[in-house]
Amino acid sequence: MRYNIRFIVALIVTFIPFIIDSTFACEKDCRIGVAQAFVDSYALELQPMFTDLSQKITKNLYYNDNTSLSKITTDPSLASNVLKSIYTSTSELVNKTLLQTVISESPRKIHDAIFETEPKFKGDCNNPKRVTQPPPGIAWTFDDCKKMDYICGNPPSVCHFFEDNRSRSIKAIVSNVQSHCSNGDFYDRIMSNIKTVATHGGIESDGVNYLLNQTSTAIKQHLDQFPAAFQMNFCSNNTCNKYDHKIKELLLTYP
Repeated sequence: MRYNIRFIVALIVTFIPFIIDSTFACEKDCRIGVAQAFVDSYALELQPMFTDLSQKITKNLYYNDNTSLSKITTDPSLASNVLKSIYTSTSELVNKTLLQTVISESPRKIHDAIFETEPKFKGDCNNPKRVTQPPPGIAWTFDDCKKMDYICGNPPSVCHFFEDNRSRSIKAIVSNVQSHCSNGDFYDRIMSNIKTVATHGGIESDGVNYLLNQTSTAIKQHLDQFPAAFQMNFCSNNTCNKYDHKIKELLLTYP
């Protein structure tokens, strides 16, 4: 009898992971994959907005009158070359580095928005039972997506409430941009870049400080205004809806 009890306990311990997996679907790979799919798709909508921000910021980096140039350095040619370098590096910083910061951080933000924010897409999907999990290697169907009409942890549930999850994903990206722009690190990174390029370019400290003072207000103003413009225009007029089908298809491939 003792042997039988131990045998039964061993069986239970062995099969608990499979029981949990079938009940709490959309496991780690699924959650990460879905979040990344949103980001990969929406990155195409992010790029033009950061290009516009870059253009607004860099337009304040040129000084064409001799008076302004002379306050940076007495060598007009040196001032012009340094300003061109600052223009190029700042444009690349905003267009690529800062954009990539948002892109690289957004999967975690979206993951938490969908799977860690109430109502969470987690939990038992068998009470009541709406769908039957397909065999390994076979994807869920869009019919499963329609049937899974309550929030739980399997891919069809995430799919069924896709509009809600799209909205959560967009808000997560908007919030991430806001956190970097409004009193965030983007300002410090841009100003640090200007200082570094000017210093390495041969501008003395007085000229560097003048350049920083002349550009800081406009740059901060553009960064302060960017979150509101971003929120208004990012995925506006249902422009991100065109990615829905592709994301759903990927989602339904997970067990």
